[in-house]
Order: sequence, then structure tokens, then C-alpha cells
Amino acid sequence: MKQDRLLNTITFDGKSDLDSFRLLIIDENTKGIVKNNTLSKQTFNFRGSTQLSRKLSVDGKVSYISSKVKNRPSLAERAANSFERFK
Repeated sequence: MKQDRLLNTITFDGKSDLDSFRLLIIDENTKGIVKNNTLSKQTFNFRGSTQLSRKLSVDGKVSYISSKVKNRPSLAERAANSFERFK
């Protein structure tokens, strides 16, 4: 059972006395154990915070994930299962 996976990650971050941010980018490419099964997934995360006053701060996070699957394996209870024909 062979599974190939390539994962690239890059992070940018910065901070000052009142502000901070972090940007994370992930690119993942995986070959599954089923013939011609692949996953291509990209993830983007951004988080930022700032201290507006002594009693008020703002912190937020945004995430975006995009994925594409080729030849997704079927689950056992689905009609596309290869054993379904033996009923």
C-alpha cells in the first residue's frame, strides 16, 4: 500500500506593541491508495489582532479551503461500491 504526499507550508507573521498578524498558506497534493485517486487541497488562514484602547481589543480569523478530488473512493453502503453487484 503506497501513498505519495507532497505538503508545502509557508507562514508570514508580524507583531508590534499593539498589533499582530499571521498568514498561513498550505498546498497539499496526495495520491491515494485507490487507482487514479488524487487530492489537491489549498488552505489559507489569516489572523489579526489589535489593541484599540486599554479596555478594547479586536481579534479576527479568516480561513479558506479549496480541494479537488479525482476518483473519490465509494463507501460500502453506496450503490457505486463494487460489491453491490453480488446481492
